[in-house]
Amino acid sequence: MLYVPFYQIVDFVTLYLLAIFNKKNTPYHMRYMIATSLAIIGAAIRRICTKLIGMSGADAFYMALY
Repeated sequence: MLYVPFYQIVDFVTLYLLAIFNKKNTPYHMRYMIATSLAIIGAAIRRICTKLIGMSGADAFYMALY
């Protein structure tokens, strides 16, 4: 269960660092920042599924994974 959150953290940090390193190259910076926002959407989906919809933790985990 910890693999996916760890992967999302590594993905977020990698994309964020690439965005910072490319801040003078606007098209690349923009793409990396958009990808950074997409990297954390799994956590938001899990929280929405558990808090608002009332799914169990495991079901919300699989929903966010897919």
